[in-house]
Amino acid sequence: MWNINLIKNTFKVLCLLGLILLVFNSCQDTNPLTPGPELRLMEQHSMMPGELPQPMIVGGTPVNPACPNCKYDFMVSIQSDGWWGGHFCGGSLVREDWVITAAHCVQGESPNDIEVVIGLHNVNGTNGSQTRDVDAIIIHPQYSNNSLNNDYALLHLTQPITDFEPIKLVTSDSHDDEPVMSTTMGWGATSSGGNSSNFLLEVDVPIDDSCGNYSNSDITNNMVCAGDGNGGEDSCQGDSGGPLIMTNSDGEYELIGIVSWGYGCAEAQYPGVYSRIYPRLDWFFGYIGEPETEFIPELYGDVNFDGQLNVTDIVLLVNFVLGGLLTEEELITADINQDGILNILDVIQVVSEILGTSFTQSVNWLEENYPQLKTKERLSKLDKSQFFAKKDRCKELRMEYEKVMVENKRLKTKISLLKKLDREKMLMLKELGEITSKLEKK
Repeated sequence: MWNINLIKNTFKVLCLLGLILLVFNSCQDTNPLTPGPELRLMEQHSMMPGELPQPMIVGGTPVNPACPNCKYDFMVSIQSDGWWGGHFCGGSLVREDWVITAAHCVQGESPNDIEVVIGLHNVNGTNGSQTRDVDAIIIHPQYSNNSLNNDYALLHLTQPITDFEPIKLVTSDSHDDEPVMSTTMGWGATSSGGNSSNFLLEVDVPIDDSCGNYSNSDITNNMVCAGDGNGGEDSCQGDSGGPLIMTNSDGEYELIGIVSWGYGCAEAQYPGVYSRIYPRLDWFFGYIGEPETEFIPELYGDVNFDGQLNVTDIVLLVNFVLGGLLTEEELITADINQDGILNILDVIQVVSEILGTSFTQSVNWLEENYPQLKTKERLSKLDKSQFFAKKDRCKELRMEYEKVMVENKRLKTKISLLKKLDREKMLMLKELGEITSKLEKK
């Protein structure tokens, strides 16, 4: 006769053993990332936004100033929109309604499950921040989940962000010609496999054209390496999708790369690997549009754009002041005194420039030749104090401009020297690495 209690207990033990084996097998790494690429996500990739493996900044410092006067006001946190919510990747605002991030951050995700938060310093805070929903996720059609080539993605926001300045995309590959310093930032881990940072961190990392000990098969033309050859400074888990930036000659930030992957974090001879922006500009601009270019006249007052000031410009200006229609370019060009207003003062100045007459003489000339303009009557209605204040302000601005140009020249000289020192440093580090490698072999 069967012992019912014994059977029940045996069955319970077998079920428990089966459960233990199931859990054990599920925890095994069936697709190890070493020696393959390690995504710079917070945790091991699970396709759940709040659980994605992310890189974090190693060897960095807190960004200053913090928000609301953000140093990097284009920096966004991509977060899960749900009960498991929280930061899982970084990104960059590149248009009022577009964010660039890494494809591996959002592959397989629904727009309804993620949101974009901008204006954060403390990733767990909300002070001064804005949140936007996402209505479209666009992944580069040639993205490879295996090699991480073309690790690009665009997020379209349901509503534009107008209180923060988007970052420009790099439009030149000049940085490829010589070693230069770049900067990356994020809320990722401060050491490989370590804890993430609550506060936005940044670190300067030199562009490494050699890509250290990575093989040629690892690195494609759509990738760029950045990191100290000795290690210690790098992006890490939790930084994926975040920006790699440089400062151009105008002192403006430019997005040159996206945090993608690397072997470990801050390992010697294994710099961080970033998806290069420049090779895929056409793809980006195809969605977000070409950048707007500021119109700057070659010659103020030359409203017929023939390269010189002449009577034709006077005729056109008179017509404009009398109510004639003009294009935006004509309006900007016609405002010869650059006070933001097209009025009788601009006509008088153009006359003075062409005829070489004084202010009073120009007024009299206009009264005689263009009585319909009623020059003196228009002048009497102007706020004289405002006019002279503007003239004084223009003089001040010109002086400030000259000072800025002198300082700019000095800085360009300094930058040139720093670039030279960077090149020498990189060559020395490379030579030191080769010597160290030879000594280790011996």
